[in-house]
Amino acid sequence: MGFQTEVNGYQISLFNARNYDPNSTDNSWNFDQLYSDEEYDDYQFVTRHGIEVSLNNQRLSAALIMGGSGATDIHIHAFVANDNKLIVCCSNNVYCLSIPELDLLWRVKCDEATCFQIFAYKDNFIVHGELQITCLHQNGKQKWEFSGTDIFVTPNGKDNFQIVDGCIYVTNWDLVQVILDADTGKVMNEGDQP
Repeated sequence: MGFQTEVNGYQISLFNARNYDPNSTDNSWNFDQLYSDEEYDDYQFVTRHGIEVSLNNQRLSAALIMGGSGATDIHIHAFVANDNKLIVCCSNNVYCLSIPELDLLWRVKCDEATCFQIFAYKDNFIVHGELQITCLHQNGKQKWEFSGTDIFVTPNGKDNFQIVDGCIYVTNWDLVQVILDADTGKVMNEGDQP
């Protein structure tokens, strides 16, 4: 599964490249740059996301980002594209790449397990992880982090994370909803999910 978006006239394609092997000469894709959180070991990377930037249907650059912790997928909230940057969740890291070159600007570990989603919020990014909610500055520096009593997913996997009017509403596995101030990460209210 993949996703396409456009930034400043550049077409950006993001897709899962699970079968890509940097040690093979028989790959379906060709990447100019490879980025990972550790040294390459084929069985170590459970997540491999391919990214291509094109202009007028001419490919300009392609990069592969890889991660060895929890698996992630490409979906509408797996990345943020703005100005000349692409910020992507990959396993338990968030990668920031330049557009159109796809040079690595920064990489930050935002969860011990998996980063599910990322959202632009004011001049920051809010990362919904499995174990942590993290706020990053545009330069990748952590502004705040919050860990709860259980994982930030629900048994049915639905409607467990929203940012509304400066508040983050997140529900954990035990169906306990926590409300955080999106600017500070401080808990505003905690109780059972209605």
